[in-house]
Amino acid sequence: MKKILILFVYYLASCQNQECKCVIDTNLISQNDSTINAAINSPRRNLSDYNNRFNEPAIHQSQVESYRFSITVLLYDYFKVYRVEKNGNDYKLHIKEYAVSTTSEQRADSLVSNTSKKITKSEWSSIDNAFKENCFWTMATDIKTDDNYLDGSTWILEGYRQNTTCTNSKYHLAYRNSPDSSNFRLICEKFIELDSLNVKQF
Repeated sequence: MKKILILFVYYLASCQNQECKCVIDTNLISQNDSTINAAINSPRRNLSDYNNRFNEPAIHQSQVESYRFSITVLLYDYFKVYRVEKNGNDYKLHIKEYAVSTTSEQRADSLVSNTSKKITKSEWSSIDNAFKENCFWTMATDIKTDDNYLDGSTWILEGYRQNTTCTNSKYHLAYRNSPDSSNFRLICEKFIELDSLNVKQF
Protein backbone atom coordinates (compact mmCIF):
# COMPACT_ATOMS: atom_id res chain seq x y z
CA MET A 1 0.00 0.00 0.00
CA LYS A 2 2.84 2.37 0.90
CA LYS A 3 4.52 1.68 -2.44
CA ILE A 4 1.29 2.46 -4.31
CA LEU A 5 0.92 5.74 -2.42
CA ILE A 6 4.50 6.76 -3.27
CA LEU A 7 3.92 5.99 -6.96
CA PHE A 8 0.68 8.01 -6.91
CA VAL A 9 2.40 11.06 -5.40
CA TYR A 10 5.21 10.74 -7.97
CA TYR A 11 2.60 10.55 -10.75
CA LEU A 12 0.90 13.75 -9.54
CA ALA A 13 4.23 15.58 -9.34
CA SER A 14 5.16 14.43 -12.84
CA CYS A 15 1.84 15.67 -14.23
CA GLN A 16 2.32 19.05 -12.62
CA ASN A 17 5.86 19.40 -13.97
CA GLN A 18 4.65 18.49 -17.46
CA GLU A 19 1.93 21.14 -17.28
CA CYS A 20 4.41 23.83 -16.23
CA LYS A 21 6.64 24.69 -19.19
CA CYS A 22 8.46 27.51 -17.41
CA VAL A 23 11.80 27.66 -15.64
CA ILE A 24 11.23 27.83 -11.89
CA ASP A 25 13.82 29.87 -9.99
CA THR A 26 13.03 29.28 -6.31
CA ASN A 27 15.05 32.32 -5.23
CA LEU A 28 13.14 34.54 -7.65
CA ILE A 29 9.80 33.10 -6.54
CA SER A 30 10.71 33.84 -2.91
CA GLN A 31 11.74 37.38 -3.85
CA ASN A 32 8.48 37.85 -5.77
CA ASP A 33 6.43 36.70 -2.78
CA SER A 34 8.27 39.13 -0.52
CA THR A 35 7.72 42.07 -2.88
CA ILE A 36 4.03 41.25 -3.38
CA ASN A 37 3.41 40.80 0.34
CA ALA A 38 4.98 44.22 0.92
CA ALA A 39 2.77 45.74 -1.77
CA ILE A 40 -0.32 44.21 -0.17
CA ASN A 41 0.52 44.92 3.46
CA SER A 42 2.91 47.87 3.59
CA PRO A 43 1.33 51.33 4.20
CA ARG A 44 3.76 52.84 1.71
CA ARG A 45 3.02 50.45 -1.14
CA ASN A 46 -0.49 49.33 -0.31
CA LEU A 47 -2.39 47.88 -3.26
CA SER A 48 -5.63 48.97 -1.60
CA ASP A 49 -4.65 52.59 -2.31
CA TYR A 50 -4.44 51.74 -6.00
CA ASN A 51 -7.71 49.79 -5.90
CA ASN A 52 -9.54 52.54 -4.04
CA ARG A 53 -8.12 55.25 -6.26
CA PHE A 54 -9.54 53.62 -9.38
CA ASN A 55 -12.48 51.86 -7.74
CA GLU A 56 -11.11 48.44 -8.66
CA PRO A 57 -11.58 45.13 -6.80
CA ALA A 58 -8.66 43.57 -4.94
CA ILE A 59 -7.78 40.76 -7.34
CA HIS A 60 -5.65 38.99 -4.73
CA GLN A 61 -8.88 38.51 -2.76
CA SER A 62 -10.95 37.48 -5.76
CA GLN A 63 -13.45 34.63 -5.71
CA VAL A 64 -13.25 34.11 -9.48
CA GLU A 65 -10.38 33.76 -11.94
CA SER A 66 -9.33 37.28 -12.93
CA TYR A 67 -6.62 39.07 -14.91
CA ARG A 68 -5.89 42.78 -15.01
CA PHE A 69 -3.65 45.03 -17.10
CA SER A 70 -3.28 48.71 -16.30
CA ILE A 71 -1.13 51.37 -17.91
CA THR A 72 -0.23 54.93 -16.97
CA VAL A 73 1.15 57.11 -19.77
CA LEU A 74 3.00 59.74 -17.77
CA LEU A 75 3.36 62.65 -20.21
CA TYR A 76 -0.30 62.36 -21.25
CA ASP A 77 -1.77 62.09 -17.73
CA TYR A 78 -3.60 59.04 -19.01
CA PHE A 79 -4.56 55.85 -17.19
CA LYS A 80 -6.38 52.80 -18.56
CA VAL A 81 -7.24 49.53 -16.89
CA TYR A 82 -8.48 46.31 -18.47
CA ARG A 83 -9.91 43.54 -16.27
CA VAL A 84 -11.26 40.18 -17.44
CA GLU A 85 -13.13 37.72 -15.24
CA LYS A 86 -14.33 34.17 -15.60
CA ASN A 87 -17.33 33.11 -13.54
CA GLY A 88 -18.43 29.63 -14.61
CA ASN A 89 -19.21 29.96 -18.32
CA ASP A 90 -19.58 33.73 -18.08
CA TYR A 91 -16.68 35.85 -19.37
CA LYS A 92 -16.54 39.63 -18.91
CA LEU A 93 -14.25 42.51 -19.85
CA HIS A 94 -14.22 45.72 -17.79
CA ILE A 95 -12.43 48.83 -19.08
CA LYS A 96 -11.88 52.20 -17.42
CA GLU A 97 -10.06 55.32 -18.56
CA TYR A 98 -8.96 58.10 -16.23
CA ALA A 99 -7.45 61.52 -16.58
CA VAL A 100 -4.80 61.53 -13.85
CA SER A 101 -2.11 63.90 -12.75
CA THR A 102 1.39 62.47 -12.98
CA THR A 103 3.21 65.82 -12.79
CA SER A 104 1.15 67.59 -10.14
CA GLU A 105 -1.07 66.55 -7.25
CA GLN A 106 -3.31 69.59 -7.65
CA ARG A 107 -5.76 67.87 -10.00
CA ALA A 108 -7.91 64.98 -8.83
CA ASP A 109 -8.29 61.81 -10.88
CA SER A 110 -11.25 61.99 -13.23
CA LEU A 111 -13.09 58.98 -14.68
CA VAL A 112 -13.43 59.47 -18.44
CA SER A 113 -15.08 56.20 -19.46
CA ASN A 114 -16.27 52.99 -17.83
CA THR A 115 -17.54 50.06 -19.86
CA SER A 116 -18.27 46.38 -19.25
CA LYS A 117 -19.16 43.75 -21.79
CA LYS A 118 -19.29 40.03 -22.28
CA ILE A 119 -16.48 38.39 -24.21
CA THR A 120 -16.34 34.98 -25.85
CA LYS A 121 -14.68 31.91 -24.42
CA SER A 122 -12.12 32.20 -27.23
CA GLU A 123 -11.26 35.78 -26.22
CA TRP A 124 -10.92 34.71 -22.60
CA SER A 125 -8.68 31.82 -23.63
CA SER A 126 -6.39 34.16 -25.59
CA ILE A 127 -5.70 36.05 -22.34
CA ASP A 128 -5.50 32.94 -20.17
CA ASN A 129 -3.11 31.20 -22.57
CA ALA A 130 -0.92 34.30 -22.89
CA PHE A 131 -0.37 34.28 -19.12
CA LYS A 132 0.58 30.60 -19.20
CA GLU A 133 2.65 30.53 -22.39
CA ASN A 134 4.67 33.63 -21.47
CA CYS A 135 5.47 32.32 -17.98
CA PHE A 136 3.73 35.10 -16.07
CA TRP A 137 3.51 33.07 -12.86
CA THR A 138 7.31 32.66 -12.64
CA MET A 139 8.10 36.14 -13.98
CA ALA A 140 10.03 38.67 -11.88
CA THR A 141 7.63 41.04 -10.15
CA ASP A 142 10.02 43.98 -10.51
CA ILE A 143 13.15 44.61 -12.56
CA LYS A 144 15.42 47.02 -10.69
CA THR A 145 17.26 48.15 -13.82
CA ASP A 146 13.85 49.23 -15.14
CA ASP A 147 13.28 51.80 -12.38
CA ASN A 148 15.15 54.81 -13.80
CA TYR A 149 12.62 56.01 -16.39
CA LEU A 150 11.57 59.63 -15.84
CA ASP A 151 8.83 59.54 -18.47
CA GLY A 152 7.21 56.98 -20.73
CA SER A 153 4.67 54.58 -19.24
CA THR A 154 4.14 52.21 -16.34
CA TRP A 155 2.56 48.82 -17.07
CA ILE A 156 1.09 46.51 -14.42
CA LEU A 157 -0.12 42.93 -14.83
CA GLU A 158 -2.03 40.98 -12.18
CA GLY A 159 -3.51 37.52 -12.18
CA TYR A 160 -5.61 35.39 -9.86
CA ARG A 161 -6.32 31.74 -10.65
CA GLN A 162 -8.07 28.92 -8.85
CA ASN A 163 -5.60 26.16 -9.76
CA THR A 164 -1.85 26.48 -9.35
CA THR A 165 0.75 24.86 -11.62
CA CYS A 166 4.22 26.44 -11.70
CA THR A 167 4.03 28.00 -8.24
CA ASN A 168 1.85 27.59 -5.16
CA SER A 169 0.59 31.16 -5.33
CA LYS A 170 -2.88 31.90 -6.70
CA TYR A 171 -2.05 35.59 -7.14
CA HIS A 172 0.86 37.21 -8.95
CA LEU A 173 1.85 40.75 -9.85
CA ALA A 174 4.43 42.11 -12.28
CA TYR A 175 5.18 45.66 -13.38
CA ARG A 176 7.49 47.28 -15.91
CA ASN A 177 8.37 50.74 -17.20
CA SER A 178 8.04 51.24 -20.97
CA PRO A 179 8.50 47.50 -21.72
CA ASP A 180 9.90 46.51 -25.09
CA SER A 181 9.12 43.31 -26.99
CA SER A 182 9.25 40.97 -24.00
CA ASN A 183 7.04 38.15 -22.74
CA PHE A 184 5.54 40.70 -20.36
CA ARG A 185 4.49 42.95 -23.22
CA LEU A 186 3.13 40.02 -25.26
CA ILE A 187 0.63 39.37 -22.46
CA CYS A 188 -0.38 43.05 -22.34
CA GLU A 189 -0.97 43.11 -26.08
CA LYS A 190 -3.63 40.41 -25.72
CA PHE A 191 -5.69 42.87 -23.66
CA ILE A 192 -5.12 45.61 -26.24
CA GLU A 193 -6.44 43.26 -28.93
CA LEU A 194 -9.78 43.27 -27.08
CA ASP A 195 -9.91 47.07 -27.00
CA SER A 196 -7.38 49.37 -28.65
CA LEU A 197 -5.19 51.36 -26.25
CA ASN A 198 -5.90 54.65 -28.09
CA VAL A 199 -4.05 56.91 -25.64
CA LYS A 200 -5.66 60.32 -25.06
CA GLN A 201 -3.92 63.44 -23.79
CA PHE A 202 -5.37 65.26 -20.77
